[in-house]
Amino acid sequence: MQRSVLIGSALLFLVAGFGLDHSAHGASVHFRVHVNVSGGDEIKDRIASCVNRQLRSLGDVDLVDTNPEYELGVVALSTRSKGGQHTGYAIATNALLRFANGNWEDELKPEWKKIWEQTTSALYFYPQSWIAVGADLDELCKDTVATFDAQTLESARKFRQQMQDILKEK
Repeated sequence: MQRSVLIGSALLFLVAGFGLDHSAHGASVHFRVHVNVSGGDEIKDRIASCVNRQLRSLGDVDLVDTNPEYELGVVALSTRSKGGQHTGYAIATNALLRFANGNWEDELKPEWKKIWEQTTSALYFYPQSWIAVGADLDELCKDTVATFDAQTLESARKFRQQMQDILKEK
């Protein structure tokens, strides 16, 4: 019995975390992504612009300021040698997956909805973190988005497709 509850809970977290849209069976669902860039003023805006442009070019990513599925945190630094010579850039990136508690509100008794929202609204998963170093800032931005796409979004796409296939069978 406990094992069934544990497996069911794990499946609940996976489905809710990957943001399966129950109302759009078979429809292409876009990922809602918020980008937060930190770093020196001289490169912060350039990185934000490049990362946002690359994310939009994926075709299934919507950049949002509220209620994101994913939060992409980017910290960028200009690197220098001991003598003060500019050597390139370092970019550290965290991809955070927000627990999509709204996907399950219809399944809850009305008296549990408020407590559900309060206890799950701040839950995040950390599917990926990585650091890239190089001389070309634009290439580093492109590589950052390519890594996020390949290692985070692609598995979510596959999972969504599997869930849609299962729902179609029923």
